[in-house]
Amino acid sequence: GLAGCSPVATEVPSSPTTMITPFPTAPMPPPQSTSSGTILYESGLAIWKMNGDGTDKQVVVPNGSVGHSPQRPRWSPDGTEIAFHKPDSGESAVMVAPSDRRSVAQVASAPLTWLPSWSPSGLELAFRSNRTGQFEAWVVSREAIGEPWREATQMTDFGCEPSDWAPDGSGVLCQAGGEILLASREGEILWRYDP
Repeated sequence: GLAGCSPVATEVPSSPTTMITPFPTAPMPPPQSTSSGTILYESGLAIWKMNGDGTDKQVVVPNGSVGHSPQRPRWSPDGTEIAFHKPDSGESAVMVAPSDRRSVAQVASAPLTWLPSWSPSGLELAFRSNRTGQFEAWVVSREAIGEPWREATQMTDFGCEPSDWAPDGSGVLCQAGGEILLASREGEILWRYDP
């Protein structure tokens, strides 16, 4: 399996398969850095950023600012926004904050909603949620960066733990049972790999 991912007991719909070696991925590895070398990490129940050499440490999402400790921060592809999840015993949420600390927006919430992953364009976020009673991949989207997020839509109707988008944005790499799949936005299995 993928490091940091837990197997999900599920039935995966059958589809034509092509065996390939999956593109490299590292699901939610803390810390994460931008192309400019700015590192994003969680510490002391807050999200921080700093230069690659450890200087200029700044709190981006302070402890208590979103109700519970923010977790699993991910840079947007252009480095201007941060997606993270806010755990809660009742209803967790996927949140987005500008990297300049101006505001925080909730883009999706439901019991056990977590693990946001940016699309290469920065216009979509995939995440895991059990809104239907089973953990599935969901997505929120927007017309342009800075525009409001639309209501979340279901990507898969089978258990799927999304980790990263395909480099071309065609779908989300996820773990389903013991397999690694690439699922399209419509839930179609584009390929599967059984390690």
